[in-house]
Amino acid sequence: MKQYYSETIGTFAMVFCGCGAMTINEITNGSISHVGVAI
Repeated sequence: MKQYYSETIGTFAMVFCGCGAMTINEITNGSISHVGVAI
């Protein structure tokens, strides 16, 4: 069961950070670039 919790938390963190990076990139008119969003 511990593995399921770890997987859920990890997936949430990746999706949350990815969506945040794309949002900040749009707000700043592309100053982060594709590489910054990918990282």
